[in-house]
Amino acid sequence: MAATSHPINRITQLNNHFNTFPRQRANMSSQTNNDQFKLENLFNVKDKVALVTGGGSGIGLMVTQALVNNGAKVYITGRTQEKLDRVVESHGGKNTAGEIIPLTADISDKESIKNLYAEFSKREQQ
Repeated sequence: MAATSHPINRITQLNNHFNTFPRQRANMSSQTNNDQFKLENLFNVKDKVALVTGGGSGIGLMVTQALVNNGAKVYITGRTQEKLDRVVESHGGKNTAGEIIPLTADISDKESIKNLYAEFSKREQQ
């Protein structure tokens, strides 16, 4: 599942984030500085993009639910379009903060992975 990250990577991200603070932040109130350490700020996924392989069931579905309910745009992959569509129907929609987008792919097949990459890249141009 592409949406999960290794704890060491998260520590590196936080370290880089804090090392880029402007010097003037030292003059700000302690309450403002403490807001940075709230869970909703440290682990915020609002407006992030994730790709969850196997997002139609099991742990992949739980990851998808957690991300979409916290504002992420989540691409889910699986081999069965109908299963992916059911996930969108039952776990996406107006009651969530994010969006679920199904992409059929078999990640055990190299050609399917190439097609998935091409489709994802087309939709998420940077």
